[in-house]
Amino acid sequence: MGRHPGLRAGVQQRLLNILEATLEMARIPGGAVDDAAPLVLRLDDYEVTYSLDLDHASVHVLSIQPFDDRRIPTDRAFSRNLLKNGQP
Repeated sequence: MGRHPGLRAGVQQRLLNILEATLEMARIPGGAVDDAAPLVLRLDDYEVTYSLDLDHASVHVLSIQPFDDRRIPTDRAFSRNLLKNGQP
């Protein structure tokens, strides 16, 4: 992250925003939040894999990798292409 100016700050700010929103949702009656699976955030040309620890109000970054369109499963690529072309 240190080689790309602003990446660390961008990742940190977005993940803190996500954590804050998730903690608020968990406080709402019926607002159960499943934090068991790793989550993915796309930031510019990077894919950030992270997990939330709601008990300790923390975020754990698991990996940060350059984004690669070739890794998108075909069903997601199809839906993304539909959105690109402006179709419903």
